[in-house]
Amino acid sequence: MRIGTRKSPLALAQAEMFLEACRAVAPDIRYELTPMSTMGDVILDRPLYELDGKGMFISVFEKALMAGEIDVAVHSGKDMPAEIPGELTVGAVLTRGSPGDVLVTLRGGVPGEHAVIGTSSLRRAWQVRTYLGYETKPVRGNVGTRLKKLQEGEVDGLILAAAGLERLSGLSLSSYELTELSLEEFLPAPTQGIIAAQCRRDTPFGELLEAVSDRETMACFAAERAYLRAVGADCRQPVAAYSSCRGNILHMTAAYWREGKPWYTRVSGASTADDGERLGEELAERILTL
Repeated sequence: MRIGTRKSPLALAQAEMFLEACRAVAPDIRYELTPMSTMGDVILDRPLYELDGKGMFISVFEKALMAGEIDVAVHSGKDMPAEIPGELTVGAVLTRGSPGDVLVTLRGGVPGEHAVIGTSSLRRAWQVRTYLGYETKPVRGNVGTRLKKLQEGEVDGLILAAAGLERLSGLSLSSYELTELSLEEFLPAPTQGIIAAQCRRDTPFGELLEAVSDRETMACFAAERAYLRAVGADCRQPVAAYSSCRGNILHMTAAYWREGKPWYTRVSGASTADDGERLGEELAERILTL
């Protein structure tokens, strides 16, 4: 199995997590990581919403999958665009990590009234201004690059995904203060915290992928992506969603910002786990008519 991954430390760590999950089920298969560069990794001087959206991190892998150059591509779920080519699918998702965001500041350095918080996400920027009252500045690059900008005083804090910090086991955070942000206010990006394995629909590894996939996480993944597709958003609009699944019941809260509308427009609902996609579509319909 040839596993495509981005070259950043976080992407490699997530690919290793997927590889180990597969190896635990099928130890006799030979696994090979194939690190690849994406346009999103190369162009770092502009915010994502000024570029070609989430496809900047995904398209190179989709082309490699369709050409048969790799068998699986491992992604952060939130990096995936709402629409993917019809010949491809998501064959597995690992058990969801922490879904929320974290405010990272220098230890002992409480942000003042005029603090500037670094983030390249429109969703995070709107929430920082709304709930924390700080200004924001676009900051891109891998986690280490962003932390260096904090150390150098380019910003007074950062908003980072909790799951990413947890997965970077070799990252020293002793110099930083981490403040977990409430999911009630800082609703995450759809599928944040989920590691997704994309493959061809005719993959010979279908049974293995099904075996490593987490059922409840897949139900949430499908519901949140259905919302994302139905609301018609990309990284040029702040959009958020979070669902939780216990047994056969799925609860979901979604939000969206539009020009001239108050931030946030939020809706919530529940369904059976198998009907999560319909719930996501229903929440999108409700939110667009408010």
